[in-house]
Amino acid sequence: MNTVITNHTASHEEEVREVLEKIFTGPDDELKSLMDQENRYIEEGDGEEYFDLLLSYYKDTYRPYMTPDTIEQYVNESKLSIQVFTYTDGYHLKAEKIDVKQDKKREESYSFTVDVRYEKEGGKRGTVKVSGDMAVDEEGMIISIRYRDEELWGENGLIEKTR
Repeated sequence: MNTVITNHTASHEEEVREVLEKIFTGPDDELKSLMDQENRYIEEGDGEEYFDLLLSYYKDTYRPYMTPDTIEQYVNESKLSIQVFTYTDGYHLKAEKIDVKQDKKREESYSFTVDVRYEKEGGKRGTVKVSGDMAVDEEGMIISIRYRDEELWGENGLIEKTR
């Protein structure tokens, strides 16, 4: 009797790619509508209600990929809400090229690079490369996102170029 035993951990590259697509493409109509109402909520003293609506949007969007607690943490740390910063100044984002590689030594870790196109209607446009790492748990849920700060927040980073 010949039996082949394999010890293969499933790759979650596609899920990581999908999350990056969601983070760096948009905002979609639902998120734009929410952001367009922010001032009204704040003027009416309902800033907490606005944040709850925004958080609910992110939980619905990322629920297949991470736990609600992780989503809330990453919204608070601006790891999922990049579009909020860029749309405030009228920019739309599009993840054009996404490269994801699983770490050969740590199968739960993935490195990524995303070419993010930014464009303002009738205005400035360009592309910024953003890279970083993600990690997943044994169920494949994302438990860690790290960006290279200079590519996102630095002088020539995405956020600065969209101001």
